[in-house]
Amino acid sequence: MNRSGFSFFLPVICALNCSVAELECRSEDPQCSPSIAPILLLGSCSQSSGQFISLAAEDGTVTDSPASTATGGGIVNIGDLAGTATTQFFLSFDITALQGGFLNSATVSVYQGGSNGSPASIVPFYVDHLDFGTLDNSDHGTAALTQGFFEINDVTPATFKTFDVTLQVQADLLAGRTRSQFRIRANGNADASSDTIALSTGDSGTNPPALSYNACLQ
Repeated sequence: MNRSGFSFFLPVICALNCSVAELECRSEDPQCSPSIAPILLLGSCSQSSGQFISLAAEDGTVTDSPASTATGGGIVNIGDLAGTATTQFFLSFDITALQGGFLNSATVSVYQGGSNGSPASIVPFYVDHLDFGTLDNSDHGTAALTQGFFEINDVTPATFKTFDVTLQVQADLLAGRTRSQFRIRANGNADASSDTIALSTGDSGTNPPALSYNACLQ
């Protein structure tokens, strides 16, 4: 974590009666309410930037048929398997260090090193914001906090897939969560053959998933 050697007073806008749902709502959502009156808070903090690596003991995959969970292995294949089964990828980042600060921005980068079959036939791969806690078989179909907030359509290896998670991490901090957790899942099962992408996990010695942030911390 890199922290600048100065502190300053930062104006922080927080909506009156601010809620997690309001933080995560998108502009096209008719339930969004942008007219909530703001209040101005002042606090002293230091500008900081850094990365959190996905927790190897907490990230992994869940397959629906037969139901199974795996949290080991540096590379996982997700998408549709031969038959009707699908495998999904779960990420977990410890955000304890951001508690009490003001988040300016955050992104997650996941490395795709390879592919199998024709994963382009099952795009998009959706990214969901979750609070799955400890990974288990039920998380394959668990309800998302925000479903499909990002779509991965380019499944060309070897490339990083990067998506903005500022609103999702802000919502986790507001709710007092110590983890920001996400799921990457295929759009569906295209055929009887296996169509997957190979992603690096927190166990990977190179290119593990990373949450990069810029924040003003106390």
